[in-house]
Amino acid sequence: MNAPFDDIVYRIQDSVIVATKAYFEDWLKIEFLSVKVSSGDVDVISPRDLTAIIGMFGSTNIIIVISLQHDLVNAILAQETAGLDIPRDELDLYRHDVIAELANIVLGHSTKTFGNQGEVIKISPPMVVEGPNNFRRPKGAVYTCFSCRTVPGMLDVYCISPKDLQGEIQI
Repeated sequence: MNAPFDDIVYRIQDSVIVATKAYFEDWLKIEFLSVKVSSGDVDVISPRDLTAIIGMFGSTNIIIVISLQHDLVNAILAQETAGLDIPRDELDLYRHDVIAELANIVLGHSTKTFGNQGEVIKISPPMVVEGPNNFRRPKGAVYTCFSCRTVPGMLDVYCISPKDLQGEIQI
């Protein structure tokens, strides 16, 4: 393994965790009751009800997958749209938008902690999918995941990278 790349993977994973926890606990006021860390082959990922997928490209390439249960999505939607009158036929559109924005915020905040000075980090727009098997998994990749239990529901954050670059999440 190449030490500089390994360090980048660790820094990305750590910063994504810190940014996710901060966003949920500080902004949304949704506390993480427990956190379970796992890792393995990307073929065994089982996304939850609604999932945002973002690619990060720079010194190394990593895919960040943020996957949530419907009840947690609904709790976030209620908070983020408080006071707005949302037509019933647009609820799914709003759910998708709020999860895409959550992913943008988390990744945006995390980049300031792992970016090298002068290094360009490209982030793809988030893609939001529903259901457990609706996204293509990169062949030969592995993941590290943290699963968080909250009162409204479960949240999983996966960091997917090439097998030879993957590290463990440090909590």
